[in-house]
Amino acid sequence: MHFSSLTLFSVLNFYFLLGVFLRTGAEPMNIFLLSLLCIGMVLTLRFQLSLKHDNHVFFFEIVRAIFFVVIGAVLTYYLIQFLHLSVVISSSIVGLGASFVPSVNRKWAFASQLPPLMYCGSFVGMTSPIIANGLGFIICSGAIAGIFFVISRNMFHGIGGKLGAVALWAVFVTYFLIIFFN
Repeated sequence: MHFSSLTLFSVLNFYFLLGVFLRTGAEPMNIFLLSLLCIGMVLTLRFQLSLKHDNHVFFFEIVRAIFFVVIGAVLTYYLIQFLHLSVVISSSIVGLGASFVPSVNRKWAFASQLPPLMYCGSFVGMTSPIIANGLGFIICSGAIAGIFFVISRNMFHGIGGKLGAVALWAVFVTYFLIIFFN
């Protein structure tokens, strides 16, 4: 399962960078070099990193992840849109609030997993209103981010930016789906 997750992540990265290159009028040689870079990245991650995935991903775990990522996204979106706080302050409030849950409720086994989910959702909620045209977009992106979070839960340990990358790709996929179906 980890190779398919890694492949999906790499393909999304490739198309994002390809879009950036094409939009800026890149030459075909640069696109070729980008392709080689992405292939090298996939091979390096596949064979160098010791990525471990559980073979069993429970439906309840996915639903729980989706729920808390969406909650974090909606709370951040609400703080930005209705209380007119800055995106950084809004995300910080949601992340800080979620960080206290494990110390408040020590008996809940899931409490230690809650802060990263809420913080990932806060990154989704930071999406610009130019891209996110309403609460529906934020909820859909949060749900996709929850799925991506569960898929990548045992990947990229010790590498910074995982939550932001998950949020970025969830927003990217949601935006792409809206464009594709309209």
